[in-house]
Amino acid sequence: MFKNKYLGFTIVASIILTLVMVSVQIPYAKSKPRDVPVAIVNEDAGAMGSKVVNQIESTTNKTKKSDRVLNWHEVSSESAVKKSMDKQHYYGALVIPKDFSQKMATLIKNPKSTAANIDILINQQKNSTLATSVQTIMTTMVNKIGAGLRGQIVGNLEKAHASLPAATVNKLANPITTKVTVTHKYSKLASANSVFFQPIWLTSLVSSLLLYFAFKDKNKWRSRLHIVTHKTGFMVIAAVVASAIGFLTTGYVTWILGYNFSNPMVIGSFMAIASFAFIMLFSGFIAWLGFPAIILFVLLLFFSIPLMSLAPQLLPSFYQHYILPWLPMRFLFDGAKSLLFYHANLWNSATSGLIIVMVTGMAVFFLETFSPKKSRQLNN
Repeated sequence: MFKNKYLGFTIVASIILTLVMVSVQIPYAKSKPRDVPVAIVNEDAGAMGSKVVNQIESTTNKTKKSDRVLNWHEVSSESAVKKSMDKQHYYGALVIPKDFSQKMATLIKNPKSTAANIDILINQQKNSTLATSVQTIMTTMVNKIGAGLRGQIVGNLEKAHASLPAATVNKLANPITTKVTVTHKYSKLASANSVFFQPIWLTSLVSSLLLYFAFKDKNKWRSRLHIVTHKTGFMVIAAVVASAIGFLTTGYVTWILGYNFSNPMVIGSFMAIASFAFIMLFSGFIAWLGFPAIILFVLLLFFSIPLMSLAPQLLPSFYQHYILPWLPMRFLFDGAKSLLFYHANLWNSATSGLIIVMVTGMAVFFLETFSPKKSRQLNN
């Protein structure tokens, strides 16, 4: 029984697969918000607005960088921060209005005055889970600032032995109110960007393997020029197949899942570019490694699924800085999000990333022409 090679393969496979499957869960198990980019806008010219900003910044500066949850960026105006949110720069923002100091000053003098307000903007589609956490943190922070100001006001009044009407006392209980505005809300297209991920990746992977066998012609090579011509033909057919994959997937998502896109041609074109980039990347590695390259990219799929679903700021530092930036499927995921929820053009930063993936795949694919394996085939 112990001489049976399949028994040995079973033992090795069980050791490797359990290790792989547990390792895939690391991003989920170790997820914790770190250095989440948020903005603060102070449109108030008075002293109270600056006091709130200084209090937030001082609290942040006291926290170790490795433990810092929010990374604050000062922005000049509300319109500017909204434009930045359109470009997915921030998960949320605190906006201190122009009349903040004025309302705080009149809160004690005029019982009929309204409480000062701080606006909270939440960029929901950037990542709904993290955006919800940011909203909770910001609301709690504003409430703490309000409680601190209330303590200072009451302390000053006690020193002055001043008496207050009941209406003013009630307002001092919550001297600062919050108004939450959600930008880029979740809609009927919620999570639509993720539904393209596996169909495009897996279909491109299977197509790459089938094209490899369809164009396998190792016994008929006459010269390296012949091989390059052969590979060029492969690339043309791959482009046609990728176009079919991109537009068919977009059509199926609309037909079967019920998603309706305002720009289906742009979505289909982007998916076609993504598919072609992946086919060329897969084909380059398959040309060198053969079938084992398929296993490599299937494992990459398993490792990438949790990384795609989590916001980068929720990932452990190693994954965030050394794994995520190198994942080719990240450009598909991010590009689909930009197109569907942020009204991006076909040519965006994710498209540029896919072009880099495509060119890299082409380079690896054509360099195989000069591999030792091809040299032996030509000599034979």
